[in-house]
Amino acid sequence: YFPLRNAPIAITIQTKTPDGNVEEAMEQLSAWATAYFNRLRALLRPIAASEPVSIVLPIISVSGADWNLKFARDCYYSIDIIDSATIGSTTTIVGCYKILYALRLLFDWITTTFRFW
Repeated sequence: YFPLRNAPIAITIQTKTPDGNVEEAMEQLSAWATAYFNRLRALLRPIAASEPVSIVLPIISVSGADWNLKFARDCYYSIDIIDSATIGSTTTIVGCYKILYALRLLFDWITTTFRFW
């Protein structure tokens, strides 16, 4: 698919309702990360597609009002999802500003590190 080949997705945001199943959310994130890294492997190394991709990708998981940052790392035989930190919560104005600040930092990462990579 042409747009994804020339402008791949840098960050995914996965949302769930407050009473959503956390295990199901992690399964969905894992499936997305696996498919995404497999595609990046094929695009970067068509001949040696089994080699892991060298970049760690941020993932945002939203459950109700709470926003959490995770990272996906490509390994030889698995994809690791690493919990990082709570970004913020939309229940308070301060939490909203924290989320906005984190999104701006991630945007800077996209326009520098990810774009160069």
